[in-house]
Amino acid sequence: MALNKQYRWFFTINCDQQKNSPPTFVEGVIQRVELNPTVVKELQTTELLKRYAIYAQNGIWYEALTILAELRDKNPKDAALKAEWRNLLSSIRLDDIAAEPIFSEKP
Repeated sequence: MALNKQYRWFFTINCDQQKNSPPTFVEGVIQRVELNPTVVKELQTTELLKRYAIYAQNGIWYEALTILAELRDKNPKDAALKAEWRNLLSSIRLDDIAAEPIFSEKP
């Protein structure tokens, strides 16, 4: 991926071919960015929770969401992490799924 170039992605799924219903799809844009060297150094020397916040402040959503999801998986009863999760999802207009489980429970 080239730096600072936007790439559009699509995901389509056709769940019910017999009813001839239209497929369900989502789309989005992703862009590779170069972080300021000061931010990179800070990320290398900070704890995971603060690292998540740095990524979020810089609009690096994939890493921010991944780190916070991993922290919640390791600490499922931590109310502060649940609040951080809700706040992060709300900040990117995903309030409606903020209370949903992150990982499906194993049978």
